[in-house]
Amino acid sequence: MRRLRIGGVSDSQLPRNLSNWITSATKDLLALMPQDYSDYKRITEVQSQYIGHQNILLPSATEDVQIIMKNLIIAYDCVAATIKAEHKDIPPENLTSIYYDQLRKSAAYVKDELIERLKGKENGKTSRTAMLHIYGRIYLWVQSAAKLDEITDCLTLAGCLRAILELYIDLNLFACKIISGDIEKYFSFQRIDKWNKARNIIRLRAYYSTSPSGRTTPVERFLDAPENKESEINALREQIWGKNKKGKPFNPRHWSNMYLEDRVRSLKSKDIAEIYISSYYWCNFFVHSMYHDAFNNATTVHLFNWRCYNFTHKMFLRATKLINEVTRVIPAEELEGQFENIEAETFKLFFGEMVKAGRGKMLSKENN
Repeated sequence: MRRLRIGGVSDSQLPRNLSNWITSATKDLLALMPQDYSDYKRITEVQSQYIGHQNILLPSATEDVQIIMKNLIIAYDCVAATIKAEHKDIPPENLTSIYYDQLRKSAAYVKDELIERLKGKENGKTSRTAMLHIYGRIYLWVQSAAKLDEITDCLTLAGCLRAILELYIDLNLFACKIISGDIEKYFSFQRIDKWNKARNIIRLRAYYSTSPSGRTTPVERFLDAPENKESEINALREQIWGKNKKGKPFNPRHWSNMYLEDRVRSLKSKDIAEIYISSYYWCNFFVHSMYHDAFNNATTVHLFNWRCYNFTHKMFLRATKLINEVTRVIPAEELEGQFENIEAETFKLFFGEMVKAGRGKMLSKENN
């Protein structure tokens, strides 16, 4: 057999399948091991010795294989335990904590590595600028959600998730070019919306006789501007959104002039539809002024918070990848790698909880 010398040590050439086995086994183990596990560092060292050095057997090979085999047996027992467990067997507060931590880490990474690079990337009234503005609002909502880690934060989390969902849908409407004339509609809608709200304020003040006497307000000055006369606003509505069945200019409540459910349907995305179906009405229960018995049950609230963290994280990751595809401020592989590392740590924590739940059920069965 041909002899090799690596680092001054005489080594033997291994068959490729054994070298691959060591590399594969260490990779599988590290995918399950938390970093504070006693053998984590040792397995990492073994992996680093063999990656990139196919077919090489080091003097420590016997010891390396032994440590791998020992931990594979432990891993097998852990996997066997998870088979006995179900998602619902994990204490809901533990589940919530795992997914909160995932959201917090992703929010921190984007804050430290991405946001500064996005500044100054707007280029006038364009699709890119619209998407940057929408993503910026998603980012701010996520930063707020990442500070909410108590069970009593459920109402605020519901508001965050609902807002993020609507913004995430808007972001995808631009990315998929669903709405005809989307750029003009998006940038013109602010004027229409401000005008509608100004009219409402004036009407309510008149009704309740609360108008300040002897002076004009910013609202009144806005409405008195020549470009904000009702005839001008109607002309803008007709030009951009067209007329309704009665022949009057549309008065859109959203820049797309579509209801939220129609926006979801237009995207033809099962993932977005699933998030909408699984969360939006729950968010309404928590946000709207109405009685709901969910507050009587801590388990239900914990599970709701878990859904909020999980769905928020999913949309935030996809939105971040989408805006990076548009701006290309971070290499895609780098961004993907960072998010994969965060999700890998989340999986390890989830796996650990499943192991504990499975072992608990096995022990309970033995005692009975």
